[in-house]
Amino acid sequence: MHTCKKIYRDLPCAHRLFRHDGECRHIHGHNLAVELEFGAKKLTVDGFVADFGKMEFIEAWLAEQFDHTLLLEQGDPLLARLAAAGLAGDEAFQRVRVVPSAACERVAEFIFKNLAGLIKSRTRGRVALRSVTVHEDGKNSAQFVPA
Repeated sequence: MHTCKKIYRDLPCAHRLFRHDGECRHIHGHNLAVELEFGAKKLTVDGFVADFGKMEFIEAWLAEQFDHTLLLEQGDPLLARLAAAGLAGDEAFQRVRVVPSAACERVAEFIFKNLAGLIKSRTRGRVALRSVTVHEDGKNSAQFVPA
């Protein structure tokens, strides 16, 4: 099997981990980079695992989810407060994304679960997403690799 990686950089977003007992319980921001590892048993005629020029849909999906967005976890009391204040539909909050967890580890898993099938479908089953690594500001990272 051949593998290759692609890094999508400069995805500024904010999040908070409302259950955390430290500073991460506050809304704060990161500049994310998302690293995807692809695998294929057979290369393209051009010798690629994945032709990145034909995979713009990945960058578009990542931008929609993470570029200038606020990630809030399911169950975050702030979501109910926004709704109660009538702000949930306000333009300023249209970039709020509700995710199972806003921790870097779970964001990597969220990305994997949303992109793996799409990549397989768009490449007619030839390319598989093998792992996702999310980098926070170049200092921390977490990786999701399916079992």
